[in-house]
Amino acid sequence: MSNIAIFVPRQDMLDKVRQVVETDHIDLQQMKVIETPNAVNEARLAITKGAGIIIARGIQALLIKRH
Repeated sequence: MSNIAIFVPRQDMLDKVRQVVETDHIDLQQMKVIETPNAVNEARLAITKGAGIIIARGIQALLIKRH
């Protein structure tokens, strides 16, 4: 299993991520739609489950990076 988690703020974005993952046969630990206020907690949870790389964007990425 991969140690990569991807967090996005909307379902349509997750659908696009899922298409790329399936087309390119990328192994991910987790793909999830999250709400911005929960970004840090979701990242911490992913880390405790073994994620070594977290991919996020915008304010979610900024919050995770700061904490």
